[in-house]
Amino acid sequence: STLLQNKTMAALFLSILCTLTPIVNAVPHPAVQTPQAVAVYLKPYSAVPTGHLNADTLKKHLTRQEKLQWLLVRSSYGVSGWTPIQNLLTPLHFSTKAQLLTGSPLYASMEAVRPLEALKTMDEETVAILQIQNKRAQIKIGSRELWTSTEFLYPVEKDPGVFYAKKDLALRERAVLKSQHVLRVPRGARLTPVSMGSTWVKVAYNQRAGYVPLSDVVTRIDIASRLKTERGLEPASRKHLGKKIYSIFINPLWLGSGPNRIPLFESPTAASPLIGSVDPWQNLTKQDSIEQEWAQSEVPQLGSVWWQIPQERTIFRKLVRLSLADIRDVKENPLFDHVKVASARGLFRSTDGLLWTPLKGFEKTSPAFTFSADGVLFVEDKISFDNGENFTPFVFWENLFKALKQSNVGIRNQVKIIGIESLNRTSQQLVLRLDIGGSRPVSVYTANRGRDWQYLNR
Repeated sequence: STLLQNKTMAALFLSILCTLTPIVNAVPHPAVQTPQAVAVYLKPYSAVPTGHLNADTLKKHLTRQEKLQWLLVRSSYGVSGWTPIQNLLTPLHFSTKAQLLTGSPLYASMEAVRPLEALKTMDEETVAILQIQNKRAQIKIGSRELWTSTEFLYPVEKDPGVFYAKKDLALRERAVLKSQHVLRVPRGARLTPVSMGSTWVKVAYNQRAGYVPLSDVVTRIDIASRLKTERGLEPASRKHLGKKIYSIFINPLWLGSGPNRIPLFESPTAASPLIGSVDPWQNLTKQDSIEQEWAQSEVPQLGSVWWQIPQERTIFRKLVRLSLADIRDVKENPLFDHVKVASARGLFRSTDGLLWTPLKGFEKTSPAFTFSADGVLFVEDKISFDNGENFTPFVFWENLFKALKQSNVGIRNQVKIIGIESLNRTSQQLVLRLDIGGSRPVSVYTANRGRDWQYLNR
């Protein structure tokens, strides 16, 4: 009878299971399986979501949006991987001053979406850098403190910059180890140099001044490629610390690991496999980047969560190998000679001469391009101060057409730039060769990087 009861109970359980299973499969949980469910995270770079919420709920309680960037970096020992930009130092982090490009949008706060139209700059000007967070920088213009995107800033070559503490330090009253402490300086602190000695440096931190060992700080010279001294251009080295330096040239593709070990991921998401890490205070090279749109929502009974705004498509610029038959033209950056740009049915950049990164905006074309002697890249009517990561227009076309008209040069077709030449070792003086539909090209000259033009009767 016991065996019969067990068989009866098993049959009953199986019958109930078969009855319930279709019901469970037929009604998916609305929070995780419907098309409107969105994964939410405590932080934008979290590897695992904390849950899923309805898209309409997230939009209703939206508080801010932010563009966040992942970078593909290459270490000095040849390992490449993706890491968030917040893990890295850039050349701007070492700068106290920067040039703000013409027409740069300015914002009242870091979170602002719309620029202050009345404060758009008309000319390049030098501004003070107060802080940098991801791709936004707080700058000072006159007495006003505003925000702009880092892509519109580039470091001033004559700026001695700031130092960073390589480890926890004691700021001392005098330049000896037994001197009394002024205050403690945490690892990674940003220090302003006051005066330089052979083994000690006087710095300012939190409105106090004192001495720290020169060996315990990272300086702008440590991340530079070239220096301009009384002897001319020289490779950067610590032997120049404390000596007369006229300009400091930092490769715009330089990145640093800062005070912390940073993870490297296989793809630009923290959920991808971890392929390695980089020790603190290491020099890295930028190979690629990708920008993601994230939003923050303050949801009742749950608090602050982040979610990624869906994009129509995500473009990964895969590194490629170019054959000699594909390359139509290749040029080296005169200041950073390991950086090359090539035209090959598209525009490509390489830091090792083997793998090439496609540059955005020039796919399937062979544009005219050149480097100036001070390391600035010109491609057709656009200029880049960071070896092709960002481009902005530099040609004031209405002024160029006015110069041609005043010289009685008629335009018979759409104007095309077919050649660019940099003069007198500067990025200010340029000659453009233009195809205007006539029997031969014409040339125009600018002495102020595209603002005014003159017709050249060559």
